[in-house]
Amino acid sequence: MSKPRQTRRAAGGQSVPLERASKALDLVARSPRGLRAIEISELLDLPQPTAYRLVRRLEKIGYLECNGRDLEYTVGPQLRALAAAIQTGQPMELVVEAAVQALADNTGMSAYLAARTGSQVALVSVRLPSVSKGASIFPGHQYPAHATASGRAIIAFQGEEAIRHFLQQAKLERITERSVTTADQLIDELAQARKNGFATVRDEMGNGLWALAAPVAGNPLPQFALGVVALASQVKAGSDTVGRIARMVMQTADDLRDVLAQPIAFRDTPRPPTANRRRRTTTRTL
Repeated sequence: MSKPRQTRRAAGGQSVPLERASKALDLVARSPRGLRAIEISELLDLPQPTAYRLVRRLEKIGYLECNGRDLEYTVGPQLRALAAAIQTGQPMELVVEAAVQALADNTGMSAYLAARTGSQVALVSVRLPSVSKGASIFPGHQYPAHATASGRAIIAFQGEEAIRHFLQQAKLERITERSVTTADQLIDELAQARKNGFATVRDEMGNGLWALAAPVAGNPLPQFALGVVALASQVKAGSDTVGRIARMVMQTADDLRDVLAQPIAFRDTPRPPTANRRRRTTTRTL
């Protein structure tokens, strides 16, 4: 019977591979631009083949990521998400819910996180503004992606082949008089979303309702979108309000990208309106 393989130990009992990995991660985290494998090799006094194997293993588990152009390694999504959880001292789903709540409070609009499921989008986290009046939406519902800001924000940043497949499979049903119902119309809307970095809809899933959503960058493509929904009367087309809201939504989406790279079980915990809250209009727009 063969003996179990023993982990190599340095003086003091530390695991040699673990110590190398720890030192490499520390070097990369302290480098603003990142480091190439050959630089890590020189700084740690490692043979180049050993350094290459090390960074590739760390990249595989998400602790490092490589800039394909310059071959520089930076801190990866798994490690950033771990750091966020440690910093907040909360489970990942609570980090997400806190970010969505902050977005709702900062915009004065109902905020949500949506996930794409085929030709539909589903709400996975919803928060109402704590004080100001806003439209009410609740998790668990699914909506046609083509008619929602969140669906368009996700689809717009897929590859050309994926977009073509979506257009072939999706039923572009008319929900209101302003709903997009043709492939050409939707292609134009997706192009505008790519240009802006976010998508908006007005009166497409419900009359008198407006929504804005931005994709949460995925690996490699987004599957989530973060957005807000409000009464259309709150937001005039082309106003400075749209730009201000868009910047807040996109910043929060960027803050969540590493957290959402992990599998998360979301809780359906948004509270419905109660007697001590202002009455809100229930909406179906995303």
